[in-house]
Amino acid sequence: MVNTGFMRWINPDATADVICLCCFQTIASAQSVDELLASEDEHTCNPAADFMIPQPDPLEGLYG
Repeated sequence: MVNTGFMRWINPDATADVICLCCFQTIASAQSVDELLASEDEHTCNPAADFMIPQPDPLEGLYG
């Protein structure tokens, strides 16, 4: 999925958080911009992941 963007939040302890504006997850907390950019590049957004319910395999046990 294509990311819609990120928000950076500066914390009182001089670190910064990166928040995905699509799934609203905090994807990194770091002290350097390079770390934040790397986290943004590596993030795979799946906004529906929290709502997906695992389903049982309907064929489980059918063939022994």
